Amino acid sequence: MPSPAPQSPSPALSSLLAEDTLLLFGYAPTGLGHIRVTDALWRGLDLPGEPKVIGASDKSLAAAHRLLTQRKAVQAFFEWGQVGWRQQLFTPFYRRSMRGNSTVVQAEVKEAIRKQAVPPKQIVVLATHYDVAHRLAAAKEKLQQETGIPIFLVVQVTDDSPQHVWLVPGADVIFVPSFDTRDTLVAYAKQSGITPPPFVVLPYPIPSELSAPLTAAERAQRTASLAPEGEAPIRVSVPISGAAAGLLFLGPLMDSLAGRSGRYQFDVICRIAPYTTNFLERRRVAGNTLHTGTRNHEVIDAYRRLYDQQVIALELTKPSEQAFKTMVGAAARGGSIILFAPPVGRQENDNLDFLTRHRLLPDHSQTRALHQLWVADKALTEAEESLRTAARGWRALVLPHVGQIAAGFGHWALRSGLLAAMDQCDNPLPRPTAHAAEELTPDGVSRFWAEVASRAQGAR
Repeated sequence: MPSPAPQSPSPALSSLLAEDTLLLFGYAPTGLGHIRVTDALWRGLDLPGEPKVIGASDKSLAAAHRLLTQRKAVQAFFEWGQVGWRQQLFTPFYRRSMRGNSTVVQAEVKEAIRKQAVPPKQIVVLATHYDVAHRLAAAKEKLQQETGIPIFLVVQVTDDSPQHVWLVPGADVIFVPSFDTRDTLVAYAKQSGITPPPFVVLPYPIPSELSAPLTAAERAQRTASLAPEGEAPIRVSVPISGAAAGLLFLGPLMDSLAGRSGRYQFDVICRIAPYTTNFLERRRVAGNTLHTGTRNHEVIDAYRRLYDQQVIALELTKPSEQAFKTMVGAAARGGSIILFAPPVGRQENDNLDFLTRHRLLPDHSQTRALHQLWVADKALTEAEESLRTAARGWRALVLPHVGQIAAGFGHWALRSGLLAAMDQCDNPLPRPTAHAAEELTPDGVSRFWAEVASRAQGAR
């Protein structure tokens, strides 16, 4: 049967992709999360080459991010300032500091205009980091006056975290992953006397190729990998964050899992950098495969190739932007079960709350029940029926804080049949509420572009 002819892009999307539209992506080099989102959105357009980027040259942000994620005292202070009255106090100062320093962003936009083969009639900027979004929003009117070109600023919030800094006055539209985050940010804007930009709730933009179905043989392979008994290898992807956070947790965890069973095979995806060299050298052992690169995009490409070429059963990662992969079912290529490292920072806790609300992750009472089974070394079949039923909808677990202890829990999850039960979740179902279906689908990229194209065309 012949394949259906590809659909022509809508008039709005054709306008967005026209030669006289300059499409820019704005992110900050504070880890791979913002770059992964940019990459997913760019690939959703199916265009050749790499996206035109602004904001990536600010190395100070990358250094600050590494300091935050690797120094407990700095991390604790930052988290202390992210909640309650402290957030109310600090956010205006932080916002003003960003918006008062837009010189570099202005120069980058002007340079992009100069390099454009066809003089642009519109500039559309997609910001996946609040820093570049604030700087550009502050400079937008001046840039428009100096260049004579209208600028349409789109902001994509990259965690389901309603931190006040994600309110970007002057943005033309802000996309958020949930109605909870939208409502919190709108309320904060009104409380602060700020006219809120339009907010749109769309599913988080995960790469579309992760939703591609496995073949029947590949699906059976993933199931065999997670069977409590047997000898099938268990391929475990271990993507290292851009700031190399969590290495002191991951190293002992991987070693301890390998010591418990030879079935575990680890695929480490990591950027080669001074602060990852020692970790990578220690991973050059049997059962570990390294996928490395010197540039962030090389690491993202390596991660994509791994999932394209192998059937991954488990993933060890931080509950950052990778958390939203849980929207993909076990029958899809990207549908590995995720074992999360303990959360760091408010945004990671907020992401876990999103998963718990959608029943993709055990809640606190269910986690306690699982830990009781683990301590007693009981199988999932010995649990209450409600817990066994809930497990068939989970896509992730949060590990204990210490690597060796986390390995004990993770290996128990395999032996007890918990991972096998979770592997039955071919299609995560949204909660039976009015808004849940709008938050929990894997088509966020295509819906994002349809919305951006329509709004940008209306602004021309």
